[in-house]
Amino acid sequence: GLGPVNFEAPEGIVTVEVDKISGKRAHDGFASRPEFFAKGSEPVEDDMHVNLKVCKSDGRLATPSDISGQNYDNKEYFVFKEEDPVSTDGKNRWQEAILNWTNGQSDSKYHPPTEYCGTTNPLSVEWTDPIDRISNLPNTFKIKIKATSTSNITMIEIYADGSKIRNIDSLPYEADITLNDGVHKLQVKAKDKDGHEKEHTITVGVNTVWDAGASPIP
Repeated sequence: GLGPVNFEAPEGIVTVEVDKISGKRAHDGFASRPEFFAKGSEPVEDDMHVNLKVCKSDGRLATPSDISGQNYDNKEYFVFKEEDPVSTDGKNRWQEAILNWTNGQSDSKYHPPTEYCGTTNPLSVEWTDPIDRISNLPNTFKIKIKATSTSNITMIEIYADGSKIRNIDSLPYEADITLNDGVHKLQVKAKDKDGHEKEHTITVGVNTVWDAGASPIP
């Protein structure tokens, strides 16, 4: 008999791994299958079969602060959203029908959380550059801040030894600063639209070691 023939996709056709359930782009190790698509029509990121980060404590959505503190689990869920193209009164009857159906499903995968954990401050802010306890920085160097929250970040302030030296109003949260030789405490303060506040402090050495002048341990 004839041996197996390797199929070569025609020009302009690409092979993409898609999620077996949603048919969208494969992700997170979920079961997938290869499918052929015309180049440019490949499926987008999967917003139906999702892997959500949820708080270990109450199963609601993990805030950026929970995620940075590793206080979360990854859980699989199904999210169904549809527009109603024929509605004339503003009601989305397609979505209402979907909700009525999912509300009757006993599997927790059909009931993704929609609210964030309320036990912690959702705002997270940290220094990414320089790192804590770094030595021999030059007098002028670049600072980089990572700040995330469940609402928009409205304020990033930089302090050196208790005195404010810089405001950063928009992404990326980066700036060049200049400090005299010596050991310095650098602090970043952040605030979001909902009024949450968070700060992070590090110690650095400029043209010296970060712990210069510290009392020796007997």
